[in-house]
Amino acid sequence: IAAYPITPQTPVVENLSSLIDRGEFDCAYINVESEHSALSALIGASATGVRTFTASASHGLALMHEVTGVASGSRLPIVMGVVSRALPSPCSLWCDHSDIMSERDQGWIQLFAKNPQEALDFIMIAYTVSEDERVLTPTMVDIDGFYVSHLTEPVNVPTDEEAGKFIGKFEPNNLILDVNNPYAINNLSSPEIFTEYKYSQKLGMDAALEVIEERFEKFNEV
Repeated sequence: IAAYPITPQTPVVENLSSLIDRGEFDCAYINVESEHSALSALIGASATGVRTFTASASHGLALMHEVTGVASGSRLPIVMGVVSRALPSPCSLWCDHSDIMSERDQGWIQLFAKNPQEALDFIMIAYTVSEDERVLTPTMVDIDGFYVSHLTEPVNVPTDEEAGKFIGKFEPNNLILDVNNPYAINNLSSPEIFTEYKYSQKLGMDAALEVIEERFEKFNEV
């Protein structure tokens, strides 16, 4: 996990950090100086075969924009929680979808949760979709700022065993950075190669429609 706090996303990363600090969550947390650095760190981590997560909102997601395309173009299965908040101006802490809609064409799958239960469920589902070899595409899970992110209501929380059974062990099939087989990525490409990359992304996005349905059906069974 790598993240930088921004209202109304802050409680998400604060609580994840606390869980890790108390030893209740077996995960590394990278403290960074900006949202741009947070996603950059996850791109490097994901490329080595690590399951990754971040969360952001509004100005923070806008700052990430430069590297959201790197994540999707590299076909890295990163999952991000977007706690939606309006982009300026005027400045607002409240929800609208101008932040996540600004990322619509950056090659990420987007799932929109309408309540806290879906926010939890969709994060788990997102990993199984993004990591599918037919898809290999990062996913944003949208959570409406305050209206959902700060809403208190009963939620069915799966046990570690149940969640692990559904999500499964991470077996990366898109290992890019391998010390035993080093090579460069994101090199300058010709228009022909660039087009092939984008076509490959389109195939992954098209496949996601079917895979999402499969994963929702499996989730309901579990």
